Amino acid sequence: MYGADLLGTFFDDSIHCWNLNKLDNVLNNLKTVVPGVNSPYLYFGMWKATFAWHLEDMDLYSINLIHFGAPKQWYVIPPDYRKKFENFMQGQFYIQYKHCHQFLRHKTFIISPTILKEQGIPIQRCVQQPGEIIVTFPYGYHSGYNLDFNCAESVNFALDSWVPIGKKAKACNCIEDTVMIDVDEIAPKQESKPQQEEHLKTGIKTKCVLCPVEKPSFVSKDDDYCLMPFSQGAYVHKLCAEAMDETYIAKDRVYGVDDIPPIRKKLICIYCKKKSGACMQCCYDKCSRSFHATCAMESGATMKRKAGRGSASKRSLYDAHCSQHDPKKVEDRQYIKEMANKLKRDLEIYTKWKDGVCKGRIQKCIPKQKVCKVLLQNGTIKRVYWRDIQLSPP
Repeated sequence: MYGADLLGTFFDDSIHCWNLNKLDNVLNNLKTVVPGVNSPYLYFGMWKATFAWHLEDMDLYSINLIHFGAPKQWYVIPPDYRKKFENFMQGQFYIQYKHCHQFLRHKTFIISPTILKEQGIPIQRCVQQPGEIIVTFPYGYHSGYNLDFNCAESVNFALDSWVPIGKKAKACNCIEDTVMIDVDEIAPKQESKPQQEEHLKTGIKTKCVLCPVEKPSFVSKDDDYCLMPFSQGAYVHKLCAEAMDETYIAKDRVYGVDDIPPIRKKLICIYCKKKSGACMQCCYDKCSRSFHATCAMESGATMKRKAGRGSASKRSLYDAHCSQHDPKKVEDRQYIKEMANKLKRDLEIYTKWKDGVCKGRIQKCIPKQKVCKVLLQNGTIKRVYWRDIQLSPP
């Protein structure tokens, strides 16, 4: 049982430090009170009361404090793997995705972190103790559960760096309480500043000259998407600089951009379909497919860092594969082909059912989703993942 989204607060006006009612942020410019967004919600949780995988409304930041009671277990997906996670969930819940492309905004879909790790999606874990604060960032999917009875308070907030994110945020249109914010109305009015100053001080996105991918610039300098200067007011993602044969990094600065041949700048990325910046090419044999390093990363392509090379190397630090030659996808396609040939209609199989194993017969195999519709011996038709199917008695 979970008493979630209850309007209220345990902070009074005498509390000034970390008072969730008094956070100085962009959402204070809203002319109306939006419960849970610019005014706090209370959450009363019980043992294993769960919150499903989701992003905040309008891809906002959030802050969560446990006032008293038991700890809360959190699972978080790094923002860089957002697209890969969304693509996987769209495949697993295809019917729901077809009905609503923003179905994850419904906050009703749960999938095991173990399964996500098997798909190459890293999971970060954290146990939040009473009195501790958890802050979530835009594009960071999170889920979790309570370890026993507790009471938490939460609210959204927005920094100046969120404004370009909010302008691109999408909402679900099939539920009544969908949150929509006119970002232009609440965005702080700022005088124009030099591009470099904007990048360093406000966190507003600055474009990479080698790719079309934009990321908030609050990432650390060790992050693949960190923007590094190569000339006055011009920047390159760390990943892009390390992926090109001609470019390299020395003393936090990118060199060699002008050495990139014009023909490389004319290549079209197989992922974003754009001819901009400069593309690298598939490392498989004589394959000539091209792509931006960041587009490949966001699409979940295999990019293996070469051993024994540092950022100052004047050759690409990565072996990258196109979707056709990606070793993970080649292996996955072979697995799907083999399983589809095995799991024929009317084949008798065994699957997990409640606390035991149940015998059944395949009604339909759905290779794209790696599931089968199975008629169990008790007369129930159930969608069963291939991983839960056994061909012989346990």
